[in-house]
Amino acid sequence: ELYIISADRVQLIKGRLSASVPEPARGFQVVTKTMTIVDLGTRFGAMVDDDGKAEVHVFEGEVEVTPQSPESKLPTLKLVTNEARKFEGRLAHSKPISVVPENFAKPPTPQQMDAARTGNLVAYPVISKKKIVNTESELATSLNPLPLNSVGDSFAYPLGGLSGQFGGIGFGGIPWRADDEFLNVVNPVVPLSYGELTGGEQAIQIAGRNPFYPAVANRFSRELPTRLNQDFYFSFLARYDGLDEDDFFSLWFDNNDKQDATHNKSSPNFGIRNGKFFTRLTVHKEKLGPQAIDGETFLLVGHLSMNETTKHQTLSLWINPENKNATPVAVVRGLNHKWNSHSMTIGLRMGQYTELDDTLLLDRLLFGKTFLQVTTPLLKK
Repeated sequence: ELYIISADRVQLIKGRLSASVPEPARGFQVVTKTMTIVDLGTRFGAMVDDDGKAEVHVFEGEVEVTPQSPESKLPTLKLVTNEARKFEGRLAHSKPISVVPENFAKPPTPQQMDAARTGNLVAYPVISKKKIVNTESELATSLNPLPLNSVGDSFAYPLGGLSGQFGGIGFGGIPWRADDEFLNVVNPVVPLSYGELTGGEQAIQIAGRNPFYPAVANRFSRELPTRLNQDFYFSFLARYDGLDEDDFFSLWFDNNDKQDATHNKSSPNFGIRNGKFFTRLTVHKEKLGPQAIDGETFLLVGHLSMNETTKHQTLSLWINPENKNATPVAVVRGLNHKWNSHSMTIGLRMGQYTELDDTLLLDRLLFGKTFLQVTTPLLKK
């Protein structure tokens, strides 16, 4: 619920607002029941719920938050890039929280607004889909076998879409569900590799978000076998090309396959956020690892363990570990009431601030009961 007071002032009664304010509009104000948010040339988001609680997230630049009451003696609060705060009714009762850009819609660019006004919508290109049909012999030689007694996929499929493919091992015939407009099986020029671990001749190439599409950009999902559900490790090789500081991707684990933001709010996530590797159980309970490097292949290893009685879960993250005794770069512990030992789905989503020409190349997605099972290369014959 929003009221436009003037060209440079709006009142947010309830709901979420996302603003991208150019320099000429510096000083733009968002008024709520308890505060005034003054933009100082920035991108920010504001939220007010039914109980009057509010959040302010600064994605870029700086804002000032002042109390609405003129007699209030509370000082003006400044928030800068990658800072956010939750207000429990009054400004005096606030606490810092994690910035979550994906919880807010991305404002349209001036070009998109012009296109919408004129009706001259520009068709965005999709990933090139080469119509190459591999023969059986070609496909057989490209297979990158995975360790026995594990679950995983080396994506040794014919070039093109992934949706409906049911290869790999251990999935019990359950196929991939994928958005093939933004995801392709491709032949990398050079297979992904880290140390002695090497991907196959095929990998999956995942595009960033098209700004004309919904902010939630789930790219693939698949159900996992129940024998992995309480304590397991996983790993994959990947490379992100076009990485910016506001880009985001995550491999998520949940008890449903919904194609919305459900998996972002209270499910295990592993990936890259704000330029750094991360893991989290909820949007407000995350740990950051080292800086990710644009165009550099990495090995991501994760561990999920669950206490079935207390519903406490521990998430551990390694990036390019040298051996089985390597210390995790991030560990998160917390309650997970959604966990279901009889059903679990994995999926991958790209963040709303990714660009369409961003690409995530991913291969050798592997799940196992031990660290060594998902990080040890196969013996060469």
